[in-house]
Amino acid sequence: PTSSKLDEEALSWVVEKRLAEGEDSYDDEQLLLQYALLTVYLSTASKGMEFVIENFIKGMSDECDWHGVTCDGSKTITNLDLPKEELTGTIPPTISLLSNSLSSINLSENSLFGSLPSEIFYLTNLSMLDLSHNSFSGGIPNTIGEATNLAALKLFDNKFSSTLPTEIGGATSLKTMQIANNKVSGSIPSEIGNLETLEELDLSHNALSYELPTEMGSLRSLTGLHLQSNRLLGPLPSEMGLMVNLITWDMSHNHVFDKIPSNLWRGDSFRNLESLDLSNNLLTGDSFDYFGESWEKLTSLRLGNNFFRGNSLPRRILSNLRSLEVLDLSNNYFSGTVPDGVLDLTNLKALSLGRSGMKFTYMTSSRQFLPYLVLEQPNLQELDLAECGVRGTIPTELDLLSQLSRVDLGYNSLAGSIPTEIGM
Repeated sequence: PTSSKLDEEALSWVVEKRLAEGEDSYDDEQLLLQYALLTVYLSTASKGMEFVIENFIKGMSDECDWHGVTCDGSKTITNLDLPKEELTGTIPPTISLLSNSLSSINLSENSLFGSLPSEIFYLTNLSMLDLSHNSFSGGIPNTIGEATNLAALKLFDNKFSSTLPTEIGGATSLKTMQIANNKVSGSIPSEIGNLETLEELDLSHNALSYELPTEMGSLRSLTGLHLQSNRLLGPLPSEMGLMVNLITWDMSHNHVFDKIPSNLWRGDSFRNLESLDLSNNLLTGDSFDYFGESWEKLTSLRLGNNFFRGNSLPRRILSNLRSLEVLDLSNNYFSGTVPDGVLDLTNLKALSLGRSGMKFTYMTSSRQFLPYLVLEQPNLQELDLAECGVRGTIPTELDLLSQLSRVDLGYNSLAGSIPTEIGM
């Protein structure tokens, strides 16, 4: 049915209800709320009035008792929660007629489609909007700038396209913005720097391009930054170092090039960082003398598949990274030897140095790498040492690494066989 047809059905039901129960039973504001809710039910469920009456209204005269509705003590609607309801329709513009006290809308994990009505952001007290895991398309409405109380915007796993509107900088209360797994293109607008309370930004798995705006350095409350799997390019702006509260930063699978600005890994920059993934880019650089000197909390470092050269991480730096569980320097253009400090990272679960350009030329018979690895790093789950100049015999002790699921020792000078227990 068309939206006008659904509006007529909802209006007819409300009028008939008022006539049947008496004009004094409901005030005009309550009838307007019921009309608005009915249009939302009819449009999103897309199964007709009889279905809505049976499954959403359920004979209740008070809209606070209708399915998915939560009211406060003064009988004012505050929440509309209809996740996982197998809804297959669209959101009507009349959703804006719901009470201005409405603070939360959750329609996630349904099969809703169509464009997002611009009117939804006219709900002035809306603080949480979760439309994730649906099939919405089109652009994000420019009216998002009107949502000055919006704290959480969750639009991930949809089919949104077009560009991020510059007006998004007006949603200054945002703490969480998740728009991952869509088809959003263009640049990240510089106005995003206005979101100074933002704590989590996830724009991953889209088609965003161009350089990161320098204004992102203003996001000093940010703890999680997820930009992986886009088409972002250019050098990383040095202003990123101002995001001192960052805990997780994933920039992998983009086209970022040039050297990483030295201020990003020196001094107190990113002192709270726990996970950094810059893999699968076009990054260069040949000096790591001060790399991550204050990153004592870092547990995952992925720099694989880039164009780094020169000597790799000095032992002095590795001694500061004792919390590392994941270290990936694979597929680069380093030279020299593998720093022996790698052997002292006893919390490692994944070690990938394959085709990094580094070699194990310093090994002696008294400290063969693989037996030592078995004894000192029993939690290892993934090991990639392809083309690392490892020599000798594959130790039978490898079968002591019961959690080891992936091993690549290709293109070395090893004898023997990998124990069959590995990977089982």
